[in-house]
Amino acid sequence: MRMAPSKMLVKDAMNTRIATISPADTAQSAARLMAENKTAELIVQVPGVGTAIGLISDRDILTIVVAAGLDSATPVAEFMCICSDFCGETDELDATIEKMKREGLNRLVVLDDDHLPCGVLNAAQLVSQQEEGRGNFQR
Repeated sequence: MRMAPSKMLVKDAMNTRIATISPADTAQSAARLMAENKTAELIVQVPGVGTAIGLISDRDILTIVVAAGLDSATPVAEFMCICSDFCGETDELDATIEKMKREGLNRLVVLDDDHLPCGVLNAAQLVSQQEEGRGNFQR
């Protein structure tokens, strides 16, 4: 009897190299944290609660803060992308990719069983992994 191939899960493709920042922190502290952690994105989290409320990327800092001439002390809350949607680490990857396509999402915060952030699913990384042959993300 042949077993059906197991489906890939979000946790198989997500970026687990995450760092979090408070919405009250500044653009400068966000850029510094990204550099220290060698990551291009930060999860914006309510301090002391752990709830993810947004995401910022290095591109957000460049195109929203720097290009507009905003001060480096601009609070993260003023330029973050608000998270209105999440996925779970045990969600099926194909279905989650379809959801990202349908809703026009480039990044999606991944939550663990306790509803705390444990990773980020990044469309550009998925494409890169597929091109390198590390995944079969053909949708």
